[in-house]
Amino acid sequence: MTYSIEPASPGTRRRMKHKKASDAYQLHSIFPTIQGEGSFKGMPSLFVRFAHCNLNCSFCDTDFSFKESISEGELISRIGNGLVDHKLRHIVFTGGEPMIQLNREFIERIRKELNEFVPGRHLTIQIETNGCFDLPPSPLLEERSDLYKEEIESNCLFGSGFLRMHPYLFVTCSPKYRETNRGWQDIHLSACHELKLVISKDTTLAEVKEVEKQFTTPSQFGRCILPSSYFTPEAKYLSPEMPPDAKVVSEIDLNKLPSFGRALILLRELGGHGWRLSLQDHKVWGCD
Repeated sequence: MTYSIEPASPGTRRRMKHKKASDAYQLHSIFPTIQGEGSFKGMPSLFVRFAHCNLNCSFCDTDFSFKESISEGELISRIGNGLVDHKLRHIVFTGGEPMIQLNREFIERIRKELNEFVPGRHLTIQIETNGCFDLPPSPLLEERSDLYKEEIESNCLFGSGFLRMHPYLFVTCSPKYRETNRGWQDIHLSACHELKLVISKDTTLAEVKEVEKQFTTPSQFGRCILPSSYFTPEAKYLSPEMPPDAKVVSEIDLNKLPSFGRALILLRELGGHGWRLSLQDHKVWGCD
C-alpha cells in the first residue's frame, strides 16, 4: 500500500498527522540494531519501522510493508521493553514514512514515560523522513499568537521552534523532491538537523547546491537546517544509491557502482562546503 501526495492549498503545509490515542499504529517491525548512517553512525539503537510510505522510490531498499496494527499504549510498552532489554537510549522512527503516523503528543509521551528507564536518563529520538510532512507548530505560536504574529507570517518559529523546545529530538531529512508530483513544492518540512541526499549516477553539482540552498536560505516555506549544541551541527551527507537487492555492501564492488563514483566527484567539487560521504555501514556490519 502506498499513499499519493495531493497538492496542498497555497500557503499551507502538510503537517505531521494528529492521531488520537485510540488510533492504531500500523507497523512493520521494532528491532535493536546499530545506526549505520549519518550523525549517529555506530549508535546502538531501537528502530521502530512504521508501515506505509507516500512515495514509491525506484531505488528504495527497505521493506516497510504492513505487518501489524497496535494501540499507542502497546507501542510505547514495546518500545520501553526494547530499550530496557537491550540497554539502549536511542530510538529511531523510520519507515516507510514515519511522519504519516507520528504526532506531537506521542513523542512527548514517549519522552515522559520512558526517559527514566534509559541509562543516564538521556533518551534521544531520531526521525528519518522524506520531508513531505512538516513538524507541528511551535507551542509558542499556539500559546502567544498575539506576540508572535510576525514570526508566524515568516514561519521562522514553525518546525524549528518545535525542535528547539524538544532538544532530545533529532530530525534527519532525505528530501525526495525528485519523486513527488511537484518537486520542492511537495517538501513541507520546515526544519531538520541533518540532510541526507541520495546520489544517483546523474546527480549534478547544481542539484546538491539547490538542496543546500533550500534548507539554508529563507524562503516562502521557511526551511532551515538547525545547528544544535546537543547534536552534530549542520550535518550534510551524500549517500550513494545502492542496488535495492544488495543485503550487504560486500556484495557490491563500489568502484564499479556509478552512484558511488558520482558521490566522490561531487565531494571533490564541493570542497569545503561541509558535505560528507555516508554509506549504509549497517550493511557492512551485517545489521538490519
